[in-house]
Amino acid sequence: MTLGSGKTINVTTLEQAAEFAKQAGETYTAVEREADITRGTKESVRARLNELSEQYGVDSFVFTTIIPDYDKRARSFELLKEAFAEELV
Repeated sequence: MTLGSGKTINVTTLEQAAEFAKQAGETYTAVEREADITRGTKESVRARLNELSEQYGVDSFVFTTIIPDYDKRARSFELLKEAFAEELV
């Protein structure tokens, strides 16, 4: 959502957008879109990230995850590390 002041905020529902704008005392516009989530095998994730790197001309990423279980969340980052370590071989 974008507030009338120009500030952009991500929310999960249109109801949240309306409530946030109401509390901020501002008008707003909201656009619904699908989250751009990359998941799959090490190879397919590496390929997608390389594709995004070329598309946007970046050489680094910041990753977040919504996996609630700590061990599984930690493992997801280990898999990312392994995926790119394999590329260097």
